[in-house]
Amino acid sequence: MKIVKITLEDGTENEFKELPLEEFQKKASYRSHFYHQNQHTAWEQDNILPRLKTDLEDWAKDQYSLIDEDEKREIDYFNDITILNECRNRGLSLSEIGNESIINQNFIDRIIEISKRGDDNYIDSVLESLEKLYRIK
Repeated sequence: MKIVKITLEDGTENEFKELPLEEFQKKASYRSHFYHQNQHTAWEQDNILPRLKTDLEDWAKDQYSLIDEDEKREIDYFNDITILNECRNRGLSLSEIGNESIINQNFIDRIIEISKRGDDNYIDSVLESLEKLYRIK
Protein backbone atom coordinates (compact mmCIF):
# COMPACT_ATOMS: atom_id res chain seq x y z
CA MET A 1 0.00 0.00 0.00
CA LYS A 2 1.30 3.44 -0.92
CA ILE A 3 0.18 6.88 0.11
CA VAL A 4 -0.35 8.94 -3.03
CA LYS A 5 -2.21 11.98 -1.73
CA ILE A 6 -2.66 13.79 1.56
CA THR A 7 -5.20 16.44 2.47
CA LEU A 8 -4.27 18.66 5.40
CA GLU A 9 -6.69 20.13 7.93
CA ASP A 10 -6.57 23.48 6.15
CA GLY A 11 -7.77 21.83 2.92
CA THR A 12 -4.50 21.97 1.04
CA GLU A 13 -3.54 18.84 -0.83
CA ASN A 14 -0.23 17.29 -1.69
CA GLU A 15 -0.34 14.58 -4.33
CA PHE A 16 2.43 12.31 -5.56
CA LYS A 17 3.10 12.63 -9.26
CA GLU A 18 5.61 10.20 -10.70
CA LEU A 19 8.25 11.86 -12.82
CA PRO A 20 9.64 10.09 -15.88
CA LEU A 21 13.21 8.81 -15.88
CA GLU A 22 14.21 11.58 -18.29
CA GLU A 23 13.59 14.20 -15.58
CA PHE A 24 16.23 12.57 -13.41
CA GLN A 25 18.63 12.09 -16.29
CA LYS A 26 18.46 15.85 -17.07
CA LYS A 27 20.27 16.45 -13.81
CA ALA A 28 23.10 14.27 -15.22
CA SER A 29 23.13 12.14 -12.13
CA TYR A 30 24.88 8.81 -12.52
CA ARG A 31 22.29 7.41 -10.09
CA SER A 32 19.27 8.76 -11.95
CA HIS A 33 17.75 5.28 -12.32
CA PHE A 34 17.98 4.76 -8.54
CA TYR A 35 16.34 8.12 -7.82
CA HIS A 36 13.62 7.42 -10.38
CA GLN A 37 12.77 4.05 -8.79
CA ASN A 38 12.77 5.49 -5.27
CA GLN A 39 10.95 8.77 -5.90
CA HIS A 40 7.76 7.66 -4.14
CA THR A 41 9.63 6.72 -0.95
CA ALA A 42 11.44 10.06 -1.06
CA TRP A 43 8.12 11.88 -1.53
CA GLU A 44 6.62 10.08 1.47
CA GLN A 45 9.61 10.90 3.65
CA ASP A 46 9.73 14.55 2.61
CA ASN A 47 6.01 15.35 2.44
CA ILE A 48 4.15 13.00 4.74
CA LEU A 49 6.25 11.89 7.67
CA PRO A 50 7.05 15.39 8.96
CA ARG A 51 3.32 16.21 9.03
CA LEU A 52 2.04 13.10 10.75
CA LYS A 53 1.54 12.91 14.45
CA THR A 54 2.89 9.40 14.69
CA ASP A 55 5.52 7.46 16.50
CA LEU A 56 8.37 7.30 14.01
CA GLU A 57 9.90 4.37 15.84
CA ASP A 58 6.77 2.29 15.28
CA TRP A 59 6.62 3.46 11.66
CA ALA A 60 10.24 2.46 11.07
CA LYS A 61 9.65 -0.95 12.65
CA ASP A 62 6.73 -1.56 10.30
CA GLN A 63 8.40 -0.08 7.22
CA TYR A 64 11.73 -1.85 7.58
CA SER A 65 10.75 -4.95 9.62
CA LEU A 66 12.89 -3.82 12.55
CA ILE A 67 12.80 -5.29 16.03
CA ASP A 68 13.72 -4.00 19.47
CA GLU A 69 17.29 -4.57 20.65
CA ASP A 70 16.21 -7.09 23.26
CA GLU A 71 14.15 -9.11 20.75
CA LYS A 72 15.69 -12.00 18.85
CA ARG A 73 14.52 -13.74 15.72
CA GLU A 74 15.22 -17.41 15.41
CA ILE A 75 16.45 -18.84 12.14
CA ASP A 76 13.03 -20.34 11.40
CA TYR A 77 11.64 -16.78 11.14
CA PHE A 78 13.50 -16.44 7.83
CA ASN A 79 12.56 -18.42 4.75
CA ASP A 80 15.13 -20.17 2.56
CA ILE A 81 15.00 -17.45 -0.10
CA THR A 82 15.81 -14.77 2.50
CA ILE A 83 18.75 -16.81 3.75
CA LEU A 84 19.99 -17.45 0.20
CA ASN A 85 19.70 -13.73 -0.60
CA GLU A 86 21.67 -12.90 2.54
CA CYS A 87 24.37 -15.36 1.46
CA ARG A 88 24.53 -13.67 -1.95
CA ASN A 89 24.65 -10.20 -0.34
CA ARG A 90 27.60 -11.34 1.77
CA GLY A 91 29.34 -12.73 -1.29
CA LEU A 92 28.72 -16.38 -0.43
CA SER A 93 27.35 -18.81 -2.95
CA LEU A 94 26.15 -22.33 -2.37
CA SER A 95 29.09 -23.59 -4.41
CA GLU A 96 31.43 -21.80 -1.99
CA ILE A 97 29.58 -23.22 0.97
CA GLY A 98 29.97 -26.61 -0.66
CA ASN A 99 26.88 -28.21 0.77
CA GLU A 100 23.27 -27.15 0.39
CA SER A 101 22.46 -28.68 3.78
CA ILE A 102 23.92 -25.54 5.35
CA ILE A 103 20.48 -23.96 4.97
CA ASN A 104 18.74 -26.99 6.39
CA GLN A 105 17.07 -26.09 9.69
CA ASN A 106 18.12 -29.36 11.33
CA PHE A 107 21.77 -28.75 10.43
CA ILE A 108 21.70 -25.22 11.82
CA ASP A 109 19.92 -26.34 15.01
CA ARG A 110 22.62 -28.96 15.56
CA ILE A 111 25.41 -26.39 15.16
CA ILE A 112 23.66 -24.00 17.56
CA GLU A 113 23.22 -26.72 20.18
CA ILE A 114 26.89 -27.70 19.90
CA SER A 115 27.96 -24.07 20.32
CA LYS A 116 25.69 -23.67 23.38
CA ARG A 117 26.73 -26.84 25.17
CA GLY A 118 30.22 -27.53 23.95
CA ASP A 119 33.52 -26.53 25.44
CA ASP A 120 34.85 -23.52 23.52
CA ASN A 121 38.41 -24.83 23.44
CA TYR A 122 37.34 -28.25 22.20
CA ILE A 123 35.07 -26.78 19.49
CA ASP A 124 37.94 -24.54 18.38
CA SER A 125 40.26 -27.56 18.30
CA VAL A 126 37.80 -29.55 16.17
CA LEU A 127 37.38 -26.64 13.77
CA GLU A 128 41.15 -26.25 13.45
CA SER A 129 41.44 -29.98 12.69
CA LEU A 130 38.76 -29.70 10.00
CA GLU A 131 40.43 -26.60 8.54
CA LYS A 132 43.74 -28.50 8.32
CA LEU A 133 42.04 -31.58 6.85
CA TYR A 134 40.37 -29.52 4.14
CA ARG A 135 43.39 -27.22 3.74
CA ILE A 136 41.45 -24.11 4.65
CA LYS A 137 44.26 -22.66 6.75
